[in-house]
Amino acid sequence: MLFQPSPLEDILIKLHGTKTSPYVRHCSIALKQEGMAFDFVTSDMSLEMPTPSLKIPFLQDGDLSFFDSTSILCYIRQKAGKPFFADAALADRYCLANVALDTGINLFLLEKDGFTDSPYLVRQNARMRSSFAALEEIVAAGHGEDDSYLRIACLLGWVRFRNRFDFSGLPHLCRFLEQWEQDPFFVESAP
Repeated sequence: MLFQPSPLEDILIKLHGTKTSPYVRHCSIALKQEGMAFDFVTSDMSLEMPTPSLKIPFLQDGDLSFFDSTSILCYIRQKAGKPFFADAALADRYCLANVALDTGINLFLLEKDGFTDSPYLVRQNARMRSSFAALEEIVAAGHGEDDSYLRIACLLGWVRFRNRFDFSGLPHLCRFLEQWEQDPFFVESAP
């Protein structure tokens, strides 16, 4: 069953973004996991965005505004009375997934703008390979359903959707994504 928000006049939380953004996807899933009604407002990455960071996602909850997926996730979990991360190791996994995600998106956007050959791009591709090798080891050691692993799942979903990195030779990551593809909120939020 698809998530159906309550009538708009009853909703304080507004999540701005696009359905193809893995960062927006993560925030959307977290809101649904916590049972928080929200309005999804489609917003592109234009220079007229009502956020100082000029990026998505951003979240408004009444008079409060958050301009980065990490602060949004922290807010959602705190509002639900839960910690964002139980320890530094989980935060580090989340950050490693962010590195791979930021790198993949930068490569994607640079290629769209016609940049395909430079030492910088070589380093960025090496960063992707290194990050994915480390993530393979992380999920091979076991995993849970906290935000560090949800961020990895959103990364893998985006990489597959955009065909950005071939991780078919990393069996633990492949199985990990297959497991997340059974989660109803993850499936519902797929681009």
